Amino acid sequence: MNIYEAVKNAYQSNAMIMRESWPHLARIEPTDSPLCCVVHAQVGRFPRAGWQPQLADLIAEDRVVISNKRL
Repeated sequence: MNIYEAVKNAYQSNAMIMRESWPHLARIEPTDSPLCCVVHAQVGRFPRAGWQPQLADLIAEDRVVISNKRL
């Protein structure tokens, strides 16, 4: 699904989004807070505020909604 549909569904179900083509190591938590979109991942210093998507991420159609449970 596209990013609009995914974010809308994630908001309604208190979930996160990710792309199927990502290696299933990162999830994006869309928020309306000053943190903006928060990245949750297994490696590095996460969660981290301020997701900076590339053009490919914004126009991708392979987005899915996933649980808010920890990785």
